[in-house]
Amino acid sequence: MKTKLQVRILILFSVFMFGKIYAQDFYPVTDLGINMPDRNNRLTPSLDINFKASGIDIYVVPNFHPASCGWLTDWSTERNYCANSYLDHLDRVRDDTNYNFAFSECNNIIAILNFAPNRFKELKERIKEGRVELSNAFFLEPTINLSGGEALVKMGIEGLRWQQQVMEVKPRLSWMIDVIGVHEQMAQIVSGLGLEAY
Repeated sequence: MKTKLQVRILILFSVFMFGKIYAQDFYPVTDLGINMPDRNNRLTPSLDINFKASGIDIYVVPNFHPASCGWLTDWSTERNYCANSYLDHLDRVRDDTNYNFAFSECNNIIAILNFAPNRFKELKERIKEGRVELSNAFFLEPTINLSGGEALVKMGIEGLRWQQQVMEVKPRLSWMIDVIGVHEQMAQIVSGLGLEAY
């Protein structure tokens, strides 16, 4: 049986990784103070979970973790899925003043430019407002345990250059959440690119 803290962490991890929760996935959720009308209703990432009783402040920044290069299906289908998922997040920012999200990978921005160019100005405005964070300075999320240092530096330089020219903002972070192992020079590379963290 999972403890309340384990279930809380599992829920937060799922919000972070998938940007959504389905009530049927977690038990016992009623102990967490989550309002769930029934088993089949989708919950949104802005959950009101009371961690004050434990003295812990936790901030959940919604993001879905796309496989934007055709890992789960063909590239064109995956690209549509990614663009539409990010546009859903953008709708939520518009409709909920407390909602913010992290946006990763330049190819997803390019997909929005291709599929919904009328929303591109809105995306840029939300980034300037601080409601959307460009969370990865690299062009893509590279496999940092297999790539060489030169390839990683190039991925960082190209990502920074593209985002500064097109989005008019410099990302602060290197977002590498889906890796097994780390390149031995990663800290040096991130620091050399002028990023705050990785």
